[in-house]
Amino acid sequence: MTRKYTVLVVEDSPSLRHLLKETLEDAGIDVIATSHVAKALEVSEQYYFDGALIDLSLPDGDGITLLQQLRPKQPAMATIVVTAFGTMDSVVEAMRAGAIDFLKKPFVPEEVLQRLQSAINLVALKQANQTLLQETGPVRLPEMIGDGLEEIRKLVARVASTDIPILLTGETGTGKEIVARYIHGKSGRDAQPFLALNMAALPAEMIESELFGTVRGAFTDARDREGKFEAAGKGTLFLDEIGDMPLAQQAKLLRVLEEGVFTRLGESRQIPLRARVIAATNHQLQEAISAGRFRADLYFRLAAIEIPIPPLRKRRDDIIPLVHHFLAQANARFGLASRSIEPSSLDALREYSWPGNVRELKQVVERAALLSQEDSLRIPLPVGRSSSPFSIPEDSLPLEAIEELHIQRVLEACHGNRTETARILGIDRSTLQAKLKKILPST
Repeated sequence: MTRKYTVLVVEDSPSLRHLLKETLEDAGIDVIATSHVAKALEVSEQYYFDGALIDLSLPDGDGITLLQQLRPKQPAMATIVVTAFGTMDSVVEAMRAGAIDFLKKPFVPEEVLQRLQSAINLVALKQANQTLLQETGPVRLPEMIGDGLEEIRKLVARVASTDIPILLTGETGTGKEIVARYIHGKSGRDAQPFLALNMAALPAEMIESELFGTVRGAFTDARDREGKFEAAGKGTLFLDEIGDMPLAQQAKLLRVLEEGVFTRLGESRQIPLRARVIAATNHQLQEAISAGRFRADLYFRLAAIEIPIPPLRKRRDDIIPLVHHFLAQANARFGLASRSIEPSSLDALREYSWPGNVRELKQVVERAALLSQEDSLRIPLPVGRSSSPFSIPEDSLPLEAIEELHIQRVLEACHGNRTETARILGIDRSTLQAKLKKILPST
């Protein structure tokens, strides 16, 4: 760690508390360790903490309640919750209460240090962004890139300021959330929240609590908390992958849209829906309706205005502007020097079919920017794809060596941040850890 930090450790296990304290102090960190909520609250009045490691289960309370009590006292404290048996519901609740990350026992000391540093860096970045926002005012969202979206821009200009529900359709990776954010930015609601919820990423039993919110006692471990309908306020709620929503939840969403009110789970009080709802799907909903997987009445309610987003292969003139846009973003993000792009690369990128659409193009450009050591940037097509004009060098490395080199370069570009490295590589963190153990046995 680059400067002296002070960290609060709240852990009920004496052996683990000692291990955490010793690990942090060995790294040059000042540590105050306790096993009790009361003591943690007491020292929070006496010290400024850069970070905290808080167990979810404590002798005189629970970590989530403690976190909620500490947050007003220590707003810049980067908190990681620690649990041996907590369910994902409790972890999600902790994140909502202000935790930056979580650690599941058992863990290794090196992981604690890395995750703590990342959490502290993230809080510092958020504070810097907030300061910048206060100094410069709201930041405009970038325009949608490319002439191929001009008709969509014109349609958005006509309907953005209304409350009419909008359904965005298109293949995976076409940029449906970008269009939703563009609509939000043009709607007059841009000072209000934009919240996104992916239906495909949620278990069916969690969808209602995420949308409607809960009150204490609604079900086991339920707490008082807002759902997305409420948290969105007068802003925009973006429901992505709506075609994956189960039928039972579709009926409840329809009722909210028709009546304009909702209730938290476990409560009868009605709350008015003030947010604008934008939905998106990569499914053919008409086919889903015929197959009985999607409600026709919900479709007509959501699709008052339906905006199809064309795939990238049908807007080839937008590919090169997007390449330059993503390259500029990558250069700024990773502190890279600006470089020209080889013309042969541009020709190949323009002709490629891009089955992953804009998302795939962004990943290809980002990886090339990170890995290329040449003055003129060469952007190869995705591995295994069709007809690349590039020759294969005689000194080509074996596949395994190329992968190892790629991982090390991305890790270096991310300054050792393994979570960010895994995101760029398109793998989960545990897979990255396993690969790094083979490449760097000391990790």
